[in-house]
Parts: sequence; structure tokens; C-alpha cells
Amino acid sequence: MHNITLICTRHGSLGSCNQATLYRIIENINPEVIFEELPSSEFDNFYTTNQKSNLESKTINEYKKKYSINQMLVDSNNIPPEDFFLDYEYLINTVDKHESNFGHLMDLEKDLLFDYGFNYLNSDKCSDINNEIYNTIEATLKVIQNERLNTIFNNWKNTNLERENYMLNSIYDYCQTNNFSQAIFLIGSAHRQSIINKISDFQQSKPIKLNWQFLSF
Repeated sequence: MHNITLICTRHGSLGSCNQATLYRIIENINPEVIFEELPSSEFDNFYTTNQKSNLESKTINEYKKKYSINQMLVDSNNIPPEDFFLDYEYLINTVDKHESNFGHLMDLEKDLLFDYGFNYLNSDKCSDINNEIYNTIEATLKVIQNERLNTIFNNWKNTNLERENYMLNSIYDYCQTNNFSQAIFLIGSAHRQSIINKISDFQQSKPIKLNWQFLSF
């Protein structure tokens, strides 16, 4: 009971990371429950009116035409304002201008994603590159010494840590009162290593123990 496969993805198609491949991955696992990195307040926008969409929602909408599932949108409803994402884009662009290796890292990630898709997104290589990107940002900000950029980066880190905790708490709370054999948790690959680390902590602190499986090929 309570087998959950962590599937790291991205919110848009690129090369081998596409809807058809994600559909096959989900179909092979045959989940009864799909946990998603979306706030519950966004359900109607993604699944009723379809005013919004991403790679995951397009795949799930197609999957639901053939299979019956329970959907749980587990992200926090405390959605950051648009400025939050614009600020992060400004941060990335600034780091790119100051650190020549940063652009190479971003290009490498895109190339691996294009060629290997979900194989890459669910690999230690992906975690290593994300960690290197994170460390490069941190090191560059120490050189730049810009208060605004430091604030943006700290806000970004803290927001994502809070979201990850919220999502895992939501999953464990659901499992406390609901039984199932197979489930999946779809989340962006940038969260991969942090989520894996947090799962280890949650397994020790929560009264219910879940059987986590990490997608590999």
C-alpha cells in the first residue's frame, strides 16, 4: 500500500521531454492517484475551463480520457505575485552577464534535456547540474554584492523550501486517511534532490510510512 513514484518533469515540452513520453511513463505505472505540483485553487483553470495548461496537465487530461484517477493538487495556494518570477528572471540574466560558465551550464542542461528527456530529469546528473547552477548563482552574488539580488535569491530559496514542505505534508496527510496501491508525484526537476532529502526526514517524523520509489531507466 501507498507506493508513490516520484516523477521529475518540466512544465513545457522540449525534445525528448514531451507529452507522449510522459503519458507512457504514467501508463506503465498505472496510478490510482496523481499528486501534482499545482495549487488546488488552480484546478478549474487547468482541468475545467482549460484557461491554463502545462506539459503535465495536457498529459493528464489525455490520460483521463481512458483511465480513472484521483487527482490531488498539493502545492500551496499562497501563490507568489508575478513580480516574484520577473525578479528571478532578472537575477538569472544578471548572473549570466557576470559569470561566463553560467551560460554553459544552462546550455548543457537544455541539451541533455532535449536529447534524454525524462531519463535526464530523473537522474543524479540532473541533480548535480542543478546543484552546480545553484552554487554558481550563490558564488556570483557574493562577488556582485548587490542587496536587491541577494533579497531576490533568498526569497526564491525560502519560497521553494516552504512549497516543498507544504507539498509533502499534503501528500502524507492524504495518505493518512486514504488507501491506494500506486500513486505518482509530478514535480519540476529543480526540486528533485531537495524533495528526495526531505522525504528521508518525513519518513522518520511522520506516523505513516510511505513506499517511495524514484523513477529511473
